[in-house]
Amino acid sequence: MISHLRRLAGAIACMASIAHALPAAAQPAVAAGRYHNLGLTSDGRVLWWGTEFGHAKRGPPVFPRQVQGLPPVVAVAAGWEHSSAITRDGSVYEWGFSPYRMRQVYLLQPTLGPCVVAAILSGGHGKNPCGEAEAARKERMFVERPMRIPGLPPAVAIAASDADTAIVTRDGHVYCWGAGAFPTKIAGLERIKAIALGQFHGVALRDDGVVIGWGGASGGAISYQPDQSAKLCENPGPTPFFSGAIAIAAFADSTYALRADGSVWAWGSSWSRDQALPKDANPDNKPDALVARRIATLDGAATLGGGRAPSALTRQGLAVTWFRALFPTPGARRQPSLANIASLSSYSSILALRPDGFVCTMGDNMYGATDPGDKEMEVQRFMPVPLGGGKGALNLVDASLPLPADACASQ
Repeated sequence: MISHLRRLAGAIACMASIAHALPAAAQPAVAAGRYHNLGLTSDGRVLWWGTEFGHAKRGPPVFPRQVQGLPPVVAVAAGWEHSSAITRDGSVYEWGFSPYRMRQVYLLQPTLGPCVVAAILSGGHGKNPCGEAEAARKERMFVERPMRIPGLPPAVAIAASDADTAIVTRDGHVYCWGAGAFPTKIAGLERIKAIALGQFHGVALRDDGVVIGWGGASGGAISYQPDQSAKLCENPGPTPFFSGAIAIAAFADSTYALRADGSVWAWGSSWSRDQALPKDANPDNKPDALVARRIATLDGAATLGGGRAPSALTRQGLAVTWFRALFPTPGARRQPSLANIASLSSYSSILALRPDGFVCTMGDNMYGATDPGDKEMEVQRFMPVPLGGGKGALNLVDASLPLPADACASQ
């Protein structure tokens, strides 16, 4: 098994998205989110597919469609129910259930009004007295047309999670905002070149290879016990906890790091109690979630993708994925791989972008993020992202190209 893994390689990113330096013009890219995914075309357009947020209610899954109202984009990030993008001039935009708009709404309406008293007196029985007020407030949080986030310095990288967004600026600082805070510069994060967000925590990669964590530590995701008041964007308390990394990634309750020697390390409850891990990766089977686990040693690793199925991309263009113990079945461990891949992102599903622009995908399909036209809960094979209606497959470079017969064939 180890000898097999050493022929593979990769790097991990997540629920968030990993930061990277911006090109002068758009490079095709993909970003995997919780309920939806994003694709960035070579001419700076953004497409999305998966579950439609539909204001206060989720709609049915949709096939790829273009996001209207954006200037040319150079980087994207997919959160749970919101999306974020950086344009060519470094401006940041959000749409969907925007964390920035959430903060505005909560500031203007911190409580739902008199119905709260009735809700308390009801003891949670019967119809929710605040149901209509909650729906109305959530409706005001929804951003139909991408909005520019004011007051930010030019950004070079972006990440999104449940209800938060973070950016890396051109001078290596990190700004974060969400339902509880407007954009705030995080003290203690300097010379940062990459970021990744979990549900309650963030990780940053400094230019000297040091990994810094901040926020809450659900499941021991950041290798130390933070202050109980620590929040992702409020009182974050950044703390170094690992060194020698060249790439990082995150999931809701996990963090991943890649070293130059090809070793991939993981933190969090997902890995501390994962009986599917080989003994040589976790020889002592320690229950402490704060202890780092070396989950693989790879050869030629270049990029990481986090999420339910951590993934990696080698410099040779080979995409590899490890399924967590509960994905797709308890105790299962598989290493599906896919050749001729240029970039990769993973969260609920895995997105592998080929050099010719076609996107291969597999993973969780509960919300149609992998295959909007299929009600299958999990897609356990790589397949092209369909356009729907018999229109063929998504291509982020040249929509006129025919799909190669073996484009998404696993190795």
